[in-house]
Amino acid sequence: MDDFCNSSCGICDEINGVSYIEGYGKIVGDKKNIIAETNDFLIVPSVGPLNNSHVMLITKHHVNSFASIDRGIRDEARKTLRKLNEFMFKKTGRPLIFFESGAGKNIDHSGGCIFHAHIHCVYHSPEFENSLKKEINFTKIEDPRLNFDTRNGYVWYMNNNYNEFICNNPLLPSQFLRYLYSNSNSIQGNWNWRRDNNISGIMKVIENYENLTL
Repeated sequence: MDDFCNSSCGICDEINGVSYIEGYGKIVGDKKNIIAETNDFLIVPSVGPLNNSHVMLITKHHVNSFASIDRGIRDEARKTLRKLNEFMFKKTGRPLIFFESGAGKNIDHSGGCIFHAHIHCVYHSPEFENSLKKEINFTKIEDPRLNFDTRNGYVWYMNNNYNEFICNNPLLPSQFLRYLYSNSNSIQGNWNWRRDNNISGIMKVIENYENLTL
């Protein structure tokens, strides 16, 4: 991994118990944002959650993308996502879908807006998957040795059946996948986390994942 933390990274700030987002700082300071953790990862609510399932799997160390970390740790991430999915399906009867806008090292064409590895975890939506397939030229990952474009960025997603898909250098605007999920599910007004922090929504997410263990 690159560094333990990065002084200019908002996710690193959050890991260290600090947030400058209005209304979120006390939640982070009190560690109520940490829903669950493993040796290498934290699960935290997404700021501006799209619904009450919306959390992020983040690396404890600063690194641009999940493709940049060791394969063994990536395998741990997959196992963690499965446990998360099993928990939510058992609780709500709704599976999750997972996606990452993997930041490029030099140029970021992934549609992300934060250079710290994070996977979005949110309720499965057939409408969202249909929109993904229309907008992005995905390739199903059959070979684990498939190269991820860590220079220019990539988009990855895993569906509710744990099939994984990749598109390298997708040339997407910032927060595009959040916008696509919101638009395909007729969610109004809170896809832009920078503008719509939605603190009450964050508390609903934390409540929804109460008693999650990994």
